[in-house]
Amino acid sequence: MNRSNGMKNLKKLISSVLIVGFLSAIIGATLFVGCKKEPAVYKVGAILPLTGDKADYGEKSQKGLELALEDIKKEMPNLKLKILYEDSKFEVKEAVSAYQKLKNIHNIPVVITLSSEVSMAIAPLANQDKILQMAIVASTPKYTSPADFTFRTTPRAEIEDKELAKAVVPRYKRIGLLYNNNERGMGHRNSIKPEIEKLGGEIVVEEAISPEVTDYRNNLLKIRQKNPEVVCLFTEAKNIGIILKQAKELGIKTQFFGTRSTESKEVLSIAGKAADGIIYTFSFDPNSSDSLIRDVVEGYKI
Repeated sequence: MNRSNGMKNLKKLISSVLIVGFLSAIIGATLFVGCKKEPAVYKVGAILPLTGDKADYGEKSQKGLELALEDIKKEMPNLKLKILYEDSKFEVKEAVSAYQKLKNIHNIPVVITLSSEVSMAIAPLANQDKILQMAIVASTPKYTSPADFTFRTTPRAEIEDKELAKAVVPRYKRIGLLYNNNERGMGHRNSIKPEIEKLGGEIVVEEAISPEVTDYRNNLLKIRQKNPEVVCLFTEAKNIGIILKQAKELGIKTQFFGTRSTESKEVLSIAGKAADGIIYTFSFDPNSSDSLIRDVVEGYKI
């Protein structure tokens, strides 16, 4: 496959660029928590959504991990490092089963997890088993816990939401929130609300939704009744696409804002032209002068 320097393709790195440098640290962690006798192969577990409607996240992260693995092999050609992938299907129960398999069968000293809900479920297990956990695409503030085995590469919700609030206020004053009723959604809701109010904005309506639902018309009608100037979406790409499409069908012309999960081909495939105009935060800058990011930009293959 050929390299591409196009902006659209570079943005796909959001889930992978944050973890490229991390595998080098894993080597040290493996040596630290492993047996005194060095194994022939160092194994790292990765629990990602590889199937289902969230597989796009897993695919991007897997590409980033493989790119990091290639770089490590170039720098340390005699090192034998293997990533063992397990499918979480973006579900907590599946992720916990995958973790137990990686721990009990493969005796992994390090595990990579994806999403707030999955990472929160694995964290107490990893701490109990003294297995280093690195979370990606996990923004919930609740995951933060000092002096233990859990780490993350993803910006916390309050960091992203602070910038989002500054983009919304003071241009808009009446604001609505539509968020997942889970760790990720509540984390964003709890962090952006005080930021908006501090800047002089007013939350006029809030609607918590289930990401498993596919009909949000009742939620949107409640929002329309309160007539906010802006609605901030804190949910997954599939749900964003459905919400935007249904909002257009209901004649809702409110300005929508979102977070990094909006950066997905799934939003466009579902919403089509209804996605036009949505504004969202994005934590990856392909034009950054940071040497790590530049290396990823140059080496990422699509």
